[in-house]
Amino acid sequence: MTIPATSVLDRAAEIIAAFVPDNDLVDLLTQLQEALGYIPPPSIALIADAAGVERPAIYKAIELSPSLTLQPPGKHLLYVCSADNCCAKGGLALAATAKRVLGADFYQCDAGKNVRLEPFRCLGNCVNGPNIALDKVVQGPMTPEKLESLLQGLL
Repeated sequence: MTIPATSVLDRAAEIIAAFVPDNDLVDLLTQLQEALGYIPPPSIALIADAAGVERPAIYKAIELSPSLTLQPPGKHLLYVCSADNCCAKGGLALAATAKRVLGADFYQCDAGKNVRLEPFRCLGNCVNGPNIALDKVVQGPMTPEKLESLLQGLL
């Protein structure tokens, strides 16, 4: 489901308006990212005013944090567990498969903006690892073959 651009900016403005200037700028950016799935570029001026910083500082903060993005999210969000247990059970192969099938690296979407790929430290399903979470639904044990089939169905 895509949120209309005006609603996204209205929601961004609400979050920014609640920002306390003494707080950390990254906290505000993270709140926007979590609520909207990205930081809408038109909101940068509002962020600068609220935080009392210049716009380039905001772009730099976004650039330095790979989990923050100015790009709208894909239709689906795929987390690949990157915790030690899942990696030992095949999580690295899952990450490689997802990157290959999507043609995208972590924190990016495939070309059609269907799936955004992100690492996740632990999905809390260690006994069934390696795990993925697609749209917040944890699935495991996952194999590269099952993951490729799942992704092909989304693309």
